Amino acid sequence: MDIGIAWLGTASVKMRFGSTTLLFDPYSEPFQKAAAGVTAADLEDLDAAFLTHPHFDHFAGAGKYLRLMNNPFYLGRRGLVTARHHHFPTENLREIAPGDVLTIGEARIRVRQGRHCAIDREQIGPVLHRVHTPGDACRLERELIQMVTFPMKDEDIFSYDITAGGRRIFLMGSAGLCEEAEPPRGMDLLVLPYQGKVDMAPYALEIARYYEPKRIFLSHFDDAFPPMTCRMDTEAFTALMAKEMPACPVLTPEAGRFYAV
Repeated sequence: MDIGIAWLGTASVKMRFGSTTLLFDPYSEPFQKAAAGVTAADLEDLDAAFLTHPHFDHFAGAGKYLRLMNNPFYLGRRGLVTARHHHFPTENLREIAPGDVLTIGEARIRVRQGRHCAIDREQIGPVLHRVHTPGDACRLERELIQMVTFPMKDEDIFSYDITAGGRRIFLMGSAGLCEEAEPPRGMDLLVLPYQGKVDMAPYALEIARYYEPKRIFLSHFDDAFPPMTCRMDTEAFTALMAKEMPACPVLTPEAGRFYAV
């Protein structure tokens, strides 16, 4: 079975497992500089979509897709509440929770508990420093309002443990390390959202040591939602991994390009 993965901007990732296509964390807001985000064409061969958590940079524009999609969109209780608040179409929404296991085409998806990356106090200054335009201020205000209106708890953050064709992909919803009694380890590919810390490289190294993946595929490293996000220095992490875990290569993908797993 041919298995491929593409990064579409911020945390949006598309995966193909033979004839099965899955989409994670779609967004369509026009702030992206490094990639176009998810387009209507990305929905044409789609079997299902999944949300890791309903923060602005993961869920923005989902109402647009829900009006175009005829496929199920899986999300947690908090995502469902957020979708209803924003008057998104709800007929294709399917509520899921950690522990659920779904089989979609040739892929088996297990929903796991995630954890959001804790925000450093040191990030507050750089975020405010990146407010250059009225649009930046508007996005910051919108994100802060959503965080207050819909406070996120650990149980609202998902990761996805996906197996197909004898291979295993573990997609994290955020870069918070959720320690488990029986954690997934040794997966063929770890999809790691590389955003959330001022000094991200050593923090991400601890995640890599915990999960012991064979390869790492970075996401969320771009400046899709300034001023909340910025272009991260992924080269520092790549160099650190080459030194500390040389058997585990790190890929910083090009937007829209499929990579074999």
